[in-house]
Amino acid sequence: MNDFFKKLSFTRRYTEILEACEWDEERVKALFLTTVSLVEKLKKEDQLVSSYSDFEKLLKSKLEGNDRNGEINILLEILKDDLQNLDLFGEYKDDN
Repeated sequence: MNDFFKKLSFTRRYTEILEACEWDEERVKALFLTTVSLVEKLKKEDQLVSSYSDFEKLLKSKLEGNDRNGEINILLEILKDDLQNLDLFGEYKDDN
């Protein structure tokens, strides 16, 4: 049953970002790819971030100019949800 709610939550989040991108799936894809690229770059630069809040501020500053209709805030909520479901080894927590 928990898996059902995870899928439902993802569907809701994806719909939110799709709506913010004015239903343009290519825009969503470009935003995701840009974000992944930035996170990888931060990782390679070995940039230390002491909290999720600092990470959020850093990512927002790097994505500035790419935001329309609150896309970045929704994207950050998706990332936050995803990170909360990871354990220390990068594996998804099993809630069962």
